[in-house]
Amino acid sequence: MPAHATPVGCSSDASEPDTSEVGTAFLISRSDTGETVFASAAFETITGYPVSTVVGVASPLSGLVHPDDLQCLSAYTVAFRAGRPAQLRARIIRADGESRWIRLASTPLPADDGAPRTVTSWEDITARVTADEAAETAARAAHRAKSALVSRLGHELRNPLNAVIGFAQLLERRLTDLDDLSSVQYILSSGRHLLEMIDEVLDITRIDADTLSLTADPVEAPALVDEVVDLVQPRADRSRVRIAVEGGPAGLRFLGDRPRLVQVLQNLLTTAIADNRPGGHLWISWSALGGASVTVRDDGPGISREQHERLLTPADRVGVGPVPAPVAGVGLAVTRALIELMGGTLSFESAPGAGSSFSLALPCAPDRRATVGSAETGFVPTEQGSEASTLLYIGDNPPHVRTVSAMLRLRPGWHLLHTGLGADGVELARSRRPDLVLLDMHLPDRFGLSVLETLKADPATSDIPVVVLSTDAGLPQVDRLLQAGAAQHLTKPLDTQEVLMLLDGITADPQTRMVDA
Repeated sequence: MPAHATPVGCSSDASEPDTSEVGTAFLISRSDTGETVFASAAFETITGYPVSTVVGVASPLSGLVHPDDLQCLSAYTVAFRAGRPAQLRARIIRADGESRWIRLASTPLPADDGAPRTVTSWEDITARVTADEAAETAARAAHRAKSALVSRLGHELRNPLNAVIGFAQLLERRLTDLDDLSSVQYILSSGRHLLEMIDEVLDITRIDADTLSLTADPVEAPALVDEVVDLVQPRADRSRVRIAVEGGPAGLRFLGDRPRLVQVLQNLLTTAIADNRPGGHLWISWSALGGASVTVRDDGPGISREQHERLLTPADRVGVGPVPAPVAGVGLAVTRALIELMGGTLSFESAPGAGSSFSLALPCAPDRRATVGSAETGFVPTEQGSEASTLLYIGDNPPHVRTVSAMLRLRPGWHLLHTGLGADGVELARSRRPDLVLLDMHLPDRFGLSVLETLKADPATSDIPVVVLSTDAGLPQVDRLLQAGAAQHLTKPLDTQEVLMLLDGITADPQTRMVDA
């Protein structure tokens, strides 16, 4: 396993107990030093090492845990030394060289003689883990098989539908009888609706099988809304529903997959049009509250609270009027799943006679600053204060160091500190108190995420904004970093304009010590 990979399967917080296969060993240790003062005979059965080799030894786990699971051991050790209950599921290497899965559960004991002690149970759970992995492998294979089947069916359904829709369009151009023309138009609308449903079912299958690929790019909210309104305007005109764009912040940008954002917003608008009444209205606005959000409101018939969950159930019919609403649940189910995959949420409010309101919220991309300039006009350095600002770059790639240094020359008021090691970066942050930390995720001595968590856990450095740099722009990665305390995520190769915006955001209001996102 590469040094930067996350250990597969190990955990520092097992959620439920497992049944031991070879008995349970018990160790009693000093919480402050980790020294083992007692070990039961089952320890030798589990590990292959005599009890005498562990008694009197501090932190015996460090010599037993598989190298790929040491990251999990670190979190467990912190809780253990702090005298808190802790759990760990990881692999150990027995005396005979065999790798086995164990589960540890540590509980603090009352300190009779003033020395804090902890009792730890050791259980061999190898068979359980092996069975779980086999079940997971079988489930993944079933998902892939189902996805392949649905994909083939979708392809086979498209062939006859293309013929139906194609010839119906030809008939629509030739027919003059109004009754016949109305029948052909009904065939067309039904065929197109079926095609949309096929696409949505395929999306649900890909999402369920975890084979849908998404990107995380900045998307301008005004341009996105204008594009989608243009797409649905003909449908709104046919339904005699008026669309009003109420607007919002001009520079607001979402962080998400643009084609999928077009799809989800189009789904919301077409649903609002389909469920509205002739002469109804539809309003669209966007906001920067709580990230970046778009709200779609209508004055249609609305639905009761009892029908709310059904609205997001695939292929369910929901409606309060005399004619059931179209099967919009497929599109809305896909919409919610796509938004959640992009790190956002979908919420809605509706009541009979009061219309409906849908809001999608997504991570907010950095706003563009007028002081930075554009790619065409070049970058314009902003005025710096009398005190120099400091950027600490933690990364071991020499070309990246030169790139960052060259960018800082466009901001003469900034001073660069650099180290290639995560441990040295933490110490520099504590001693030099930089205004901004640029942290590479891949370091030779530590995980970048571990450095980020250390900086945010230390009161001396917790208020320093940390911007993480990596090649992975996937939403799960970005979301994990933001939850760990990162102020922002940048993707390699670095975008000069984004870096300069970060620097200007710090110097614009240095007392806040926050990156303006």
